[in-house]
Amino acid sequence: MGYNIKEIGDRAYRARAKQRIKQSHVCEVLGIAQSTYSRFENGQADLPVTKIMTLCDVLGISPMWLLYGIKDDSE
Repeated sequence: MGYNIKEIGDRAYRARAKQRIKQSHVCEVLGIAQSTYSRFENGQADLPVTKIMTLCDVLGISPMWLLYGIKDDSE
């Protein structure tokens, strides 16, 4: 099961927009620069696993959905 960084970034963006969460809030919680997170959402950078897990908590999504687009009952 592979992953596509552009699709991951797009799913992160869509989840954040749906929740109406600002990038600045996500960056504050993750402890990263807004430019880093913006590159992630645009598919130009990856995030460490620990940041991915925190991001999923902030956005209220599962890691499986973020990484692979696989929905579970909560999505």
